[in-house]
Amino acid sequence: MSSILTTAVGEDFQISLSENPTTGFLWQAAEIPSGMEMLKRPFSRLSTSTVGGLGTRTFVFRGLSSGEYELKFSLQRGREAAVKHTSVRVIVE
Repeated sequence: MSSILTTAVGEDFQISLSENPTTGFLWQAAEIPSGMEMLKRPFSRLSTSTVGGLGTRTFVFRGLSSGEYELKFSLQRGREAAVKHTSVRVIVE
């Protein structure tokens, strides 16, 4: 992914990643830099009529102080090694 997002101090913002938790693989915030706060990380299924749990994991953050930050995420099952990584560069003004 590796994209750039701009937000204001105190403003909430979201990062959404496709996930299928029935496989056991879940997106995790690998590290949250100081100056950022993770508020919640809900999961929404795409359809309730299909077998399996394909959907979207949405991470909601708030920038606490101005600066440039990198939010890193990893897709992994339990304590196993991550199978996928992504990051988002966040500029808080």
